[in-house]
Formats: sequence, C-alpha cells, structure tokens
Amino acid sequence: MPNRKVLDERVTGAQCEIPRHARVELVTVKSILPGSPLTSPCVARDATLFQALKVMSELDIGAVMVLDGVQIIGIFSERDYVRSSILAAPSPATVAVGEVMTPCAICAYITDSLQHCLKLMLDNRLRYLPILDGGAPIGLLSLEEALREMVTYLEKVFKENEMDGRIANLQGTYSC
Repeated sequence: MPNRKVLDERVTGAQCEIPRHARVELVTVKSILPGSPLTSPCVARDATLFQALKVMSELDIGAVMVLDGVQIIGIFSERDYVRSSILAAPSPATVAVGEVMTPCAICAYITDSLQHCLKLMLDNRLRYLPILDGGAPIGLLSLEEALREMVTYLEKVFKENEMDGRIANLQGTYSC
C-alpha cells in the first residue's frame, strides 16, 4: 500500500519534519505517561497465561509487560495468546507467559519524543513499546495512544498557526 508508506513516513518524520509552533510544547513520553513508579500492569515470567489474561481482562488492556525481577524481558499481548493457541493449543492454566511472550528488544525512554517512539513502533511493526526511566520499566506506550497524542499535538499546532494568520490580517495591526 503506497499510501500507507507515505503517511507512515510523514508521521514519523522520515520524509519531513513534524510541524512545530513556538507556543506548543513538543510531546515527550513523559507528558503521556505519569512516570515512575511502574504505571503499567506487569506479570512475572512464570505467571500462567490465565493469570496474565485475567489481569488484561480486568483492566481492559491489550498487553502486559513481562518482568524477570525488575528487568523487562518481554511483552505478552492478546496477539501472543492467539498465536500460541493456534500453534500448540496450550492450556492457559498451565503454560507460562515466558514461553509465548514476545521478547523485548526495543525500548524507549521517558525523555524521548513522541515522534521518535512512533518511528520505532512503525519501523519495527510494534503495537506496544516499553518505556524506561533510567533502566527501570515504567510503562507501555500503545500505538493507539501514541497516534491519539500526535493528532492532539498537531491540532494544537494548526490552531496556533491559524490564530497567527488571523492576527496578522487584522486591520490596524502592523508587523515590524
């Protein structure tokens, strides 16, 4: 789909820079996620699929971080469960999350820009991106959340640009 590729490049900044305005602050992960301590639900590597699915169901979320102690080692999502069910038909009560999770190779930091996170997610086909503060996991950023925040940011920029245009065209105003 060539149109999607063009849109992806524009959203992530590969083709052009994201629009900016002096009165609109750039969005960072810190402005989206509350920060430390850990805000996203997580499960231990040896938790069963049933336990992880129960957490996800209770909180109406699509993924949880999988931790080994305090270190993030992967993400378990609805998609991981579906894939494991199709391939091996495991019992959710006996299979450990660590056996079917997606290993975590890519993370972002709380100080990263939203544009950087979107680029990571789109380049690597990720629906969830673990966020670290220092080296400790503090949350998961979903693609849906990131796109919603990007749209909000762009609406603010466009509104400010429109306001600047209106002010510049008012009668009796002069630009020096």
